[in-house]
Amino acid sequence: IMAVCWAADLLVVSGLRVPERAGVSTNPWAEVGKLFSSMKTIAFLFWCVMVGFVFGSMGLHFWLLEDLGGNKRCDDSRNIKLLQGLCLTVNCIGETPVFFLSGILLTWLGNSLC
Repeated sequence: IMAVCWAADLLVVSGLRVPERAGVSTNPWAEVGKLFSSMKTIAFLFWCVMVGFVFGSMGLHFWLLEDLGGNKRCDDSRNIKLLQGLCLTVNCIGETPVFFLSGILLTWLGNSLC
């Protein structure tokens, strides 16, 4: 599946037109430095890192729940799986209002912040 998605991605990207610039930069690192001096870029990178931490910690959360279960008997394992499912349910219920309100927030704040 990953190879098919990767091939589709390459196919789409190969059709993109890249605008040509008037001149080639003599110091590309200076342009990268200008990019990182923008507050929007720093905020975006910070947001990406924080979302990555949160999504990464969700997997560790399940390991923690299994370790807290202690016993490895079948009936205890069933209860731990129920608890993990309930944690996912609470997470999804918390995200649902944000999905519905995201359009309103974007029209109110504007997409220039994105």
